[in-house]
Amino acid sequence: IWEPLSKAAGRDAFERAARGQDHDVAQRVRAIEILVERFGGLTTGTLTALTKDAAPEVRARTAWSVGRTKTATEIPKLISTLVADTDPFVGRVACEALVGKPGEINDATMATALAKRLGSTTRFDRIAAARLIPQLSKETFRTLAVKAVKAAKLGWSAGVSNAFGFLGREPGFN
Repeated sequence: IWEPLSKAAGRDAFERAARGQDHDVAQRVRAIEILVERFGGLTTGTLTALTKDAAPEVRARTAWSVGRTKTATEIPKLISTLVADTDPFVGRVACEALVGKPGEINDATMATALAKRLGSTTRFDRIAAARLIPQLSKETFRTLAVKAVKAAKLGWSAGVSNAFGFLGREPGFN
């Protein structure tokens, strides 16, 4: 019953709802879901705005939308912002959104963001980041490895998570 109504309301109504601070967070999250399911995803302007939203649930659903509608190579700088988010849930969802997406990730900012996730105090963050490592280009992986080693403040968990991700890059381990 909601599908014909969503089509009648149109993309613009849901874009406004997703961006609108006058709606509660649950309504904004649902607007993002409808934009993905019914209208093919968020426009670049809305996507950019929502990555900076105050509500972590909105940023997380924005990351999810990227995983549903874009390839890993389309907007690496935008998704790396979400991978590096200060909220662990947002960072984890951003990593999960990219896992298994077609295309190699070749972006130094992604290496920096993943290094942060690999050093997270939350094990789910570390696992989600490690699962992305096999998709990195050789150059981006080298940058990540250097950042993980040099950033001793990230701790041993970052090194172990990086090693776990490295195994997925090797034939026979994945």
